[in-house]
Amino acid sequence: MSRGEREDRRGIREGAGGTASRAESGETAKRVRFRAEHVRSRSEGIGSRSERVGSRSASLGPAGSGGSAPSKAAATERAYATAVRLLAARALSVAEVRQRLARRGHSGEDIDSAVEALLVRRYLDDRALAYNVATSLTTRRMYARGRVALEIQRRGIDAVAARDALDRAFAGIDEEDMAIGAARAEASRARSSSEAGAGAAARIARALLRRGFPHGAVVRALRAIGMGIGGLAGADPEEWLQESDEDGDDL
Repeated sequence: MSRGEREDRRGIREGAGGTASRAESGETAKRVRFRAEHVRSRSEGIGSRSERVGSRSASLGPAGSGGSAPSKAAATERAYATAVRLLAARALSVAEVRQRLARRGHSGEDIDSAVEALLVRRYLDDRALAYNVATSLTTRRMYARGRVALEIQRRGIDAVAARDALDRAFAGIDEEDMAIGAARAEASRARSSSEAGAGAAARIARALLRRGFPHGAVVRALRAIGMGIGGLAGADPEEWLQESDEDGDDL
């Protein structure tokens, strides 16, 4: 068994381990396919440099005789191979792939061709990515719908795909219960750091606000876990966030 195959199998086992969701396991398997595609593209396409050099030399001929076709095909191939390598590292949206290829100096035409090929092969799928992001942030980090929507928007995914992902991810989820669960988790962290009283309540409130929960839900969650909220009930949420950097951002 080659080293690449051993790494691929180990990647699949790691992706499927622990509390990984079915969607995350699917993303891991997809990244394994990207690695295999990258290796294949290097050996069959980019790796066959001598073949291209020979054909290019033959086609260039005298100046103006035309030899841009092989060069153009090679440039498109390089853009595609770069995109595959990027996707092997992590799932990306169409917009993110375009941005990364542009930063690496690929032309707009080559980027369009590479993205089209990736879409045909379903290596790029913004709807699936949006759902995976939504379920991961909901179940692992207990983000509220508004915060999840913001994270999906930051990935450059269109509003229709984002809304569909949010509806599916939050189906059957009570955000009030989620806020209480997040408050309990933060309270446990506060106890482990010997923080108590109003200081702990304020830190928990800021953590929940950063997760996207509205002011009222935060106050109700603090009450539900028996935290003394003091003046927090009538406080401006912006004041709760002023010292967020000192707390250590949980995002």
